[in-house]
Amino acid sequence: MRRFAVLPVTVALLLGGASAAAAAPVQATVDTAGHKVVMRDRQAMKATGVGRRADGRKATLRCRRRGSMVNGHVRRTAGWYKLRNGAWVPGAQLRLPKAAAKLPTCRKVPFGDDYYYRNRPVGRVDAWRFYSRYCTSFAAWRANQMGPKFSNFSHDQHYSNAEHWDNAARAAGIPVNRRPRRGAIAQWDPGVNGASYAGHVGFVRRVFRDGDVLIEEYNWTTARGYGRRRVRARQISHFIHFGR
Repeated sequence: MRRFAVLPVTVALLLGGASAAAAAPVQATVDTAGHKVVMRDRQAMKATGVGRRADGRKATLRCRRRGSMVNGHVRRTAGWYKLRNGAWVPGAQLRLPKAAAKLPTCRKVPFGDDYYYRNRPVGRVDAWRFYSRYCTSFAAWRANQMGPKFSNFSHDQHYSNAEHWDNAARAAGIPVNRRPRRGAIAQWDPGVNGASYAGHVGFVRRVFRDGDVLIEEYNWTTARGYGRRRVRARQISHFIHFGR
């Protein structure tokens, strides 16, 4: 899906913590007394599960962050670990090496392609009931990282294609306006500034003083893949503020 030319962006790609990732991979072992651990889209037990990993399997850790308290069969802790695939697992369900204590602190919303489905087949139904590697699925991934929990059928609405997100959000009482804010979902109506017949959604990473916004998204500059671009806020139809 080729679109209009965009302004250049120079940014640091930090997929995990506030500092560089450890030089050597840090691997933990799933420790769940024979059960599969649920990998989640955020560091909370109430967050949506995106996959499972069997007891005894290895898990490569990227960074750590405090989340909801979890009781494991060995210990109780609020420490959570982000895996290389982008998903979260509670430390209470892992057997951790000493090196795990030196992992960097994860950003709440990392900058870069940490999307769980990035290496998975296109068009599969994801954990939030959208289609994998399309703009709506990536936007749902980011929305859930920001919180609260969100899916295609949240708030007794059907969000469906990107073109419907603004109306569904309004019907649910979620603020929708033309004012960009960091963490909002940018939504384009069909045909607006190059959007397809189904519209488009992306994540507002940054708002600049000159009125530009930095967008993270899937399936715009890269077909079924990740991209980021700096665009004029006035070229975007609406901003949806799920976290407000």
